[in-house]
Amino acid sequence: MNIFFNAYNSLTNSRMDARFYQVTAPSRSDSPDYQHLNTVLEEAVSKMNAKMPGSPITRIDTGMLPPQNYRFMKEIDVMLATPLEDGMNLVAFEYMLSQKYKRPKDRGILVLSTSGASRVLKQKGFGEVDGIVYINPLKLKDAGDKAVTALLEGRRISHRVINYVENERRVDDWAQRNIDAILNRQKAS
Repeated sequence: MNIFFNAYNSLTNSRMDARFYQVTAPSRSDSPDYQHLNTVLEEAVSKMNAKMPGSPITRIDTGMLPPQNYRFMKEIDVMLATPLEDGMNLVAFEYMLSQKYKRPKDRGILVLSTSGASRVLKQKGFGEVDGIVYINPLKLKDAGDKAVTALLEGRRISHRVINYVENERRVDDWAQRNIDAILNRQKAS
């Protein structure tokens, strides 16, 4: 599941309007567990939107294909990739690259849980100064506070992290490492 948060208006305004987009790729739709989760999400979104003016939560369960997803990501101020298990590395890296051609002060921030992409980025020394906010997705208030604080402090995706993703997280390198691992595993068997 990809979750996007888009903050509208200036952060200096006394009131900030926001839209929350929850985007789900339609994988595993044959699974009864995922069908149940889909129903639970629909009901939760409906209840929350009923309590707030303007229905600020939009749920997109059809996924988004390139290039629409890249245009969408470019406009997002806060990207949350907060799975408990799946790393969502590709989505996180796509978001960072989508921010490349924006003015540095207009870029967004990336909020990550403790799996996948966060391990890679932490290991390389990237943090809030680079527009990367690490959270525990099970502590909702703390996670929200960290994201808002980073925005108010003017944290944004840095050129340094974009450069890292662009030059060192290349898909062909990833594919080669995986092919080598498979071939070496077969030799060891």
